[in-house]
This record gives sequence, C-alpha cells and structure tokens, in this order.
Amino acid sequence: MSNLKRDSGEDHPEAAAKHLDDSLALLDQRRYDNAAYLAGYVIECTMKTLILLEQGDLRVHDLEQLSRRA
Repeated sequence: MSNLKRDSGEDHPEAAAKHLDDSLALLDQRRYDNAAYLAGYVIECTMKTLILLEQGDLRVHDLEQLSRRA
C-alpha cells in the first residue's frame, strides 16, 4: 500500500506496480496483446499518480485528458 491510497480504496502507485509485474510476466510468455493491454493501465495509473501529487484532485479517466493534466 502506498501513502497515496484514496478514501475510495484506489491506490494508483500500487496498481501501477502490480500491472507492470503482470504485464512483464505476460510479455515473457509472448502474450503480447494482454501485456500491452496491462501496460496501458500502468500508464494510466502512473499519470493519475502524477496528477494527485501535483494537483491533489483526480476525476478523469480519459488518457488524453490525463496526459494534458499530467
């Protein structure tokens, strides 16, 4: 558990780490589609973490909007 865990139970840094581990395991098994899918979650969770650290507010699920805010 990270120190950024939200009241809602969301813990973006922890989720990013978990998805990265799973994505790398799938990549080792040559399951490229699923590895790439989980890598997308890594990016989203990392961007949300950056926004939380900088702005303290997060209500976005669109990657394009997240990238602009990050």
